[in-house]
This record gives sequence, C-alpha cells and structure tokens, in this order.
Amino acid sequence: MSNQENHIIVRLRISPELRDQIADSAKTHNRSMSADMVARLEKSFNSDGINPNELISEVIGLNKLVDRLDETIGILNDQIKSLKNKTP
Repeated sequence: MSNQENHIIVRLRISPELRDQIADSAKTHNRSMSADMVARLEKSFNSDGINPNELISEVIGLNKLVDRLDETIGILNDQIKSLKNKTP
C-alpha cells in the first residue's frame, strides 16, 4: 500500500497493548495491521458504523455456526430416539 501514489504514510505512536490488539484483530480478519487500522478508521467515519465487508463475513460465520448447531441438534435427537427405544 505504501508504494501506491494515492496513499500517504502516517507515523503513529501507540501503546504496546494497543499494538497487540491491532495485531490480534488483523490476524482475525486475515489482513495486515495497516489494513486493519485503515478499516477501523474508515468504519469510524461511516455514519452508520457498518462496514459491509465485515458484515458479510459475520453473516457467513453465523451461517456456519447455525449449520453446526443444526447438525448437533440432529445428532442429539437421534440419540434421544435411541434411548427411548431402549427404555422398557
């Protein structure tokens, strides 16, 4: 990003704790620390506070979670039926 003519470099002093939080967030979102900081700044200027790309990622993650929960519920229902059949 720093090689591109339409970007400028900004030096910023932050605490080690904040740096660690940014590093964790960047890893979670699979992007560089610089990209993570830019995304967070852009989000702060967005009037509704919603970043469409992050929202899409969250929805995809929630859909995967719902699918896993459905599978688990199915397994538990099968186990309950099996236990009912074994009881005299």
